[in-house]
Amino acid sequence: MIVLVWEWLSGGAMLDQPLPSGLLAEGLVMVEALLRDLAAIPDVQPVVLLDRRLAKHALNLNAKVRIHWLRTPEDLPHWLKHYARHPACVWPIAPESGHHLVRQVATLRQQFNTVQALSDDALAVFSDKWASYQWCLAQALPTPITCCYPHHHAPDFTSPWVIKPRWGVGCEGVYYLRHADALRLWAAHAPETTHFLLQPFIDGDALSLSLLFEHGQGQVLSINRQHINRHNDTFVFTGVTINCQAVDDSFQPWLDAISQSFPDLHGFLGIDFLQTPEGERWIVDINPRLTTAYAGLQQATGVNIAAKLLGKPGHASLATHSITVTLDV
Repeated sequence: MIVLVWEWLSGGAMLDQPLPSGLLAEGLVMVEALLRDLAAIPDVQPVVLLDRRLAKHALNLNAKVRIHWLRTPEDLPHWLKHYARHPACVWPIAPESGHHLVRQVATLRQQFNTVQALSDDALAVFSDKWASYQWCLAQALPTPITCCYPHHHAPDFTSPWVIKPRWGVGCEGVYYLRHADALRLWAAHAPETTHFLLQPFIDGDALSLSLLFEHGQGQVLSINRQHINRHNDTFVFTGVTINCQAVDDSFQPWLDAISQSFPDLHGFLGIDFLQTPEGERWIVDINPRLTTAYAGLQQATGVNIAAKLLGKPGHASLATHSITVTLDV
């Protein structure tokens, strides 16, 4: 079985542009981890498409992995067409920003019979932070009150606020606004063509869930602590601690809501949430793709998530151990 891994940023989408270091580092961490898990399955041939400029990076790739270096814009469609003719599965990784994830999956589904990604209806909701907010409200799940800016010009909740792109990824484009003057100053320099979400700033621990859904049945793989620093009025993601606390049944209503809305959901997703000192939990993002925490899950739990999603149960045991793993990016 051939599994082609195509990460948008490192896989040729920016051959004629400088590679952004922050998102590139996170993308490569996920690529390396996924290829490691795939290489551990005896009857799987992992293949990856990589920007030629990454040849000078010290990539940690198993010798089993077949690499195609992309040098010109024509190389990407060439290799996609090549593997679409094989009985290959393609595993896309892409950010929600710029609609890249939705567009990448849609393009691949026109060419490949098997695309390892969430269903189109789930992607449509969870790749759009405003749609995710509306979905959380409909499911009566805890989420901060949100307004879509600039459609709703004046928030009806007090400052300080957090503003973030409607279609965004991680901390990219997320700002801390102390008061109305800061909002006006930010708005004077904001891109006119971009929609943003404005939320009250909630002081709490930045945590996340790593979730696995197999044909509609969901489970929490780990609870993770996100290392996010506030620098002036911006947020910087520096890493994640996987398995920072024991999993319990308190998240079952969140899993049930996802399963009921998307009964056949099959794939990995992450939920970012804030936990206040009083124990309140607030969902702030739902990520319909591999997240950085994926890179430490096999080490933390012993489970090969890729094998489970590909239906290779003989190579994906239940959790054999539970340890805490910290990744810096």
